[in-house]
Amino acid sequence: MKTFLAYSKKEEFHVYVLFRLLAYSGMRIGELLALKVADIDFNTSQISITKTISSDADSRFELHKPKTTTGNRIISVDPDTINLVSTLTKDKKRMILFLGSMVAPNLILLELLHYGKIKL
Repeated sequence: MKTFLAYSKKEEFHVYVLFRLLAYSGMRIGELLALKVADIDFNTSQISITKTISSDADSRFELHKPKTTTGNRIISVDPDTINLVSTLTKDKKRMILFLGSMVAPNLILLELLHYGKIKL
């Protein structure tokens, strides 16, 4: 895992944060992609998992509740990872301001999917 994360760190910043968060949190990819900034408590380093995202047959993205009630949970994340997520959200805000429009308000990674940076 360390080798993989070290390699991904050399790629684009959002790629590294995505894989680090997946590795250190236990989240599924759909849960990670459905995160909103409001789901993250940067003070307590906790993330609320309340939804997931998937693509349908036409490659449209849909938000869903988790399949089971145990899918709704709060997870703790180490301080280094939460700091990286904080930096990513700040970079995301700069990107949206640069583009001049909100692709998906408050979603952290969905706009990266929209621009083809990440594939499901």
